[in-house]
Amino acid sequence: MADGNFSGQIVNFFFGTVLAGLVATGFTYKTWREQTRLDFAKERLADATKTFDNASQLISERIFRSYDVEQHIVSDDSDSFAKRRDKLDSAIANWNLAYADMLQRFQFALEVDDDGNERTYRDVHTADFSGQLDCAKALDDRNRPGQADWSSPSWLLTALHYCFIQTNASRKSDSLRKEKPSPERDADIEKLDKQIDDLDALASHVRVASKTAIGRMRHGVETHSYWEFLKSW
Repeated sequence: MADGNFSGQIVNFFFGTVLAGLVATGFTYKTWREQTRLDFAKERLADATKTFDNASQLISERIFRSYDVEQHIVSDDSDSFAKRRDKLDSAIANWNLAYADMLQRFQFALEVDDDGNERTYRDVHTADFSGQLDCAKALDDRNRPGQADWSSPSWLLTALHYCFIQTNASRKSDSLRKEKPSPERDADIEKLDKQIDDLDALASHVRVASKTAIGRMRHGVETHSYWEFLKSW
């Protein structure tokens, strides 16, 4: 009888050890998987923040240089105006060189749902707005192309790029500079100033949408606690 009890104890010990090992292995794997997910989320958050900072700097430079040129069409001498326009053209070149990669980074890093998780997204191009978007009314719901997602940082960035192209502040300012003084020219200069105002307003929406996306991601990372991990187990 004692031998039977001893054998049962051995069997129970064996199965208990195996079961404990399986649970420990599963728990370790689950911990590793969650930690890997969290590490990736932190990397993505860092990339999103860097992407936003770079885009914001390029946007600010282009809009500032556009205002700078427009406001000195009449007052500057030829050399001074040429230098201002060269700086605007440099800002435009920097934007154009960065735009394609910047849009891809927006699509990867800043397209998140309310929980900070990546959401399904399709490629967008300036052609999606061609002939449909009035840049003077870009923030008017009645003017927005139906297929566009106006909560999306990527859509907004693409719309801003489209409106940069449509406004063409460098060429217009140079053309206005060469015109003879007249009430019509003054009106056209005021119109260009308003167009740059509209670009600035649209740029603000790019920033807000981007910061909102980053906030969602940060909330998802910072609220991911060990207790939440245990609940998911």
